[in-house]
Amino acid sequence: MKNFIILPIATCLTLGCTSTSTPENQNLSDVAFVKKATLTEAVSKVIKSKPSAIFDIYVEWGIMPGVYLADKENEYGTFYLGAGRSFFEKGGKDSPYRLRKGGFWLPKGKNDTPKIFYIFETENVVTYNIDTTALTINNVNNQNNPGKFSATKAQLVGGAIGMGIVNAIIDAETESMKGKRFFIPNVENDSTVEKLKSINIDY
Repeated sequence: MKNFIILPIATCLTLGCTSTSTPENQNLSDVAFVKKATLTEAVSKVIKSKPSAIFDIYVEWGIMPGVYLADKENEYGTFYLGAGRSFFEKGGKDSPYRLRKGGFWLPKGKNDTPKIFYIFETENVVTYNIDTTALTINNVNNQNNPGKFSATKAQLVGGAIGMGIVNAIIDAETESMKGKRFFIPNVENDSTVEKLKSINIDY
């Protein structure tokens, strides 16, 4: 479903995701030597609305336990990528998890903040059980790939422009985003920051 593609885009616009135009994501090169880290437990964050809020918001992001290998870096920091689809996100309390390739970014500057990231792709893995799925599935069948908007959704999103143009815009946008790395926004009193800072790196 296309709404799974729109979810991270809309959430990023709302909460201020770091875009791929930031220095941390530019001019990346392969790491000079092997570095790895092992997470013994998941690192995740949840953003949800207050009980008095008009809109019910629940978003969860995280990375699974496992081995993460350094794969890309620049002068600002190093990306550590997990095996399979180790990044998970959830766009509602009762929604399934969506699994993506991802990991964490560690800055080289002492005063900079580590972040969780994912790699944008159109292939999708959806599951209610991330413990048994995340690290073993690397590809999905075409029938699980996101489909076109329904006429109703296109009217809601695009108004008078029409379903065809809305779909074309989204298709072009998603195609240009393939393979790019997106950071998950840090929030106030974010416990994931300290967890990421405490990760031990093996050389």
